[in-house]
Amino acid sequence: MGYSGITADAMLLLAENRLRDSRDYYEEHKAQINAQVIEPMRQLAQTAGELMLEHDPLVQVMPTRMVSRVRRDTRFTKDKSLYRDHVWLTVGRGKKEWPLHPCFWFEVYPGGYGAGVGYWYQPPLFAEHWRAWLIENAGSAIPAIAAAEKAGFLLTGEEYKKPKPGEAPPELLRFMLKKEIYFLRTKTDFPALAKQTFPKRLCDDYIKLLPLYDCLTAISDSYIAQNPGAVESLLSSMRNRG
Repeated sequence: MGYSGITADAMLLLAENRLRDSRDYYEEHKAQINAQVIEPMRQLAQTAGELMLEHDPLVQVMPTRMVSRVRRDTRFTKDKSLYRDHVWLTVGRGKKEWPLHPCFWFEVYPGGYGAGVGYWYQPPLFAEHWRAWLIENAGSAIPAIAAAEKAGFLLTGEEYKKPKPGEAPPELLRFMLKKEIYFLRTKTDFPALAKQTFPKRLCDDYIKLLPLYDCLTAISDSYIAQNPGAVESLLSSMRNRG
């Protein structure tokens, strides 16, 4: 699948659509938004998905499901604005089937774009588990984290207000302060995003994150092995919330 590119003008169109928040405006410009933003994102999703499928045979590759919609679901939120000014794609096993497993993502927004790797969901008990796992498996975790950070992907995530770091190798102390973890890198060079070579650049970045992805997957596998009902419990609570 080719790549038609995403330009700064395309993101301005998306921002204008969000600002106007009008069904009439959206319907009038829907074809443009699809051609200039949604279709290129699906092209990226296809390319990245096929690459990751070679590494993890459980990755799902269906571009129409991997890319977010511009129209928001406002049923369960106080924010009733109809449209987003950003679009993202995810590459993973699927949050409905593997909600506690990691995924890659890529997002575009009016100010730039970002990519990274992390988890779909990180409930408190799971967070306790990954903190303990990192300490116990520091020998494999620390090099994977270093490789991600060397590529420019930085540890991000909400921290505890009153953290209790406990004992951990110096390289992992900052993880003990986190309620959640994911690695993110952002950029603002839209000319690169418009080039046909961009899918390869994104895939090259994901390849650099594979050791970290494998660590995160091992964390998920070990947590589910110790808590066989964890996935169904999480999915049930999500269904009950709406």
